[in-house]
Amino acid sequence: MGKRKWTGGKARSKRQRSGSLIEPGQYGIFVSCSRGREMKAAKEFKAVLFDKLEQLYPNFESNVADADKSEGKLEVEDEIEKELASLKKEAKGDNKRKLALEIPINADSLLFFHMRKPVVPSDFVVKFCESLRNSRIKNTKFVQRLTPIDRSCNANMEEFIKMAKLNLTPYIRPGMTYSVNMTRRDFSVIERDDFMKEIANILPGCELHYKNADIMIHVYCFKNNIGMSVTDYKIFEELSKFNLQQIYEKATGIQENRKNKHNSEDTKITVSTEKE
Repeated sequence: MGKRKWTGGKARSKRQRSGSLIEPGQYGIFVSCSRGREMKAAKEFKAVLFDKLEQLYPNFESNVADADKSEGKLEVEDEIEKELASLKKEAKGDNKRKLALEIPINADSLLFFHMRKPVVPSDFVVKFCESLRNSRIKNTKFVQRLTPIDRSCNANMEEFIKMAKLNLTPYIRPGMTYSVNMTRRDFSVIERDDFMKEIANILPGCELHYKNADIMIHVYCFKNNIGMSVTDYKIFEELSKFNLQQIYEKATGIQENRKNKHNSEDTKITVSTEKE
């Protein structure tokens, strides 16, 4: 009988982080990033995320205490807190980290940061992107797009309908228009058309517009979880669909310079062709 090969040492150090599932009821931010740069993207986003949380929630200690009291009434949130207890102990010494925690989902080009009350991800992402646009300072290299998730549920239609009603009912009014930003990653439980049909049923008297709508409905399906949030459509477009690189380029004029350069090259080609 041959000897077993030893697989310890360096082989173990190359092992990727083990993945966790996003539990129903968890909310936060999906962060897309460059492929193969997930760990670097997580590190750089944590730095800017915690700085912004500290600016926006200077009194978060008392806010978190109040949120804990209200969360005590929600069994789902209690279960989530128990499951994340061991992870939160690592961040116990740093107060601002109590408001956000990365959940390692072990997915290519994708990260997820779980948020806690009083943070509302859809509001936070808008303020975060506006801050980048106004400051014209980009502190991330590998982070690409942010998708806020204000609520989430199990991957079945019954739970989705319940969640969607909570998210969408406040926006219902005659003539209201909406658009849907839907992403499905490692998800085949429910088809896109079925989602769209149920959203339309929840929004009677409202119209689906692919452009220039009143609101943007974000639906992010990942494995066993469906996340959802709503933002103002115009703000979503003005902030380059929450793409940090594009926000920075637009704010600093890089995009405009590229367009001008491209138009200039097209003009040269046209003139050259006419001469011939």
